[in-house]
Amino acid sequence: QDSITRPCSHSHRFTLPVMRKAYSLTLVAHIFLHTVLPVWSVSSNTTHYRKPPACAQDEVEIEVQDGDIGVVCSASCGNSRSGHGIPCPKDLPAHTTAKPTCGLGCPGSSYKDPKECCYLNCKQHSDCQPGAFCTKLNGICVFPRAADLMV
Repeated sequence: QDSITRPCSHSHRFTLPVMRKAYSLTLVAHIFLHTVLPVWSVSSNTTHYRKPPACAQDEVEIEVQDGDIGVVCSASCGNSRSGHGIPCPKDLPAHTTAKPTCGLGCPGSSYKDPKECCYLNCKQHSDCQPGAFCTKLNGICVFPRAADLMV
């Protein structure tokens, strides 16, 4: 029996056997439901734009000052103005209707080397992820800073 190794999310790997014999569909379905499917469902529960510090591997935590102060998990979207833009992740937390948008200043960005990060653009608090709020000036979904919650 040979096997095929397939990549899975977060650099994990799983191996699928190459079947040379006919197996019952019931057995194959049982193996799939009890071994492969749980691995996929765990990774599908994680999204971008979560509450810091639970950021995805390709995100950084950024403090946003936009009339209100808050924090976000943000992925890089390159530099859309120079034609080197990267699409923002579209996997949103549950109950979120805000739109992924490129344009937030990333850490390490400068005038000579501008870097942009993704944010969720909102019109009202209910557009944002649970626990987040919509800033007044530019409509950015942010979470309260931990320091502000202790006051």
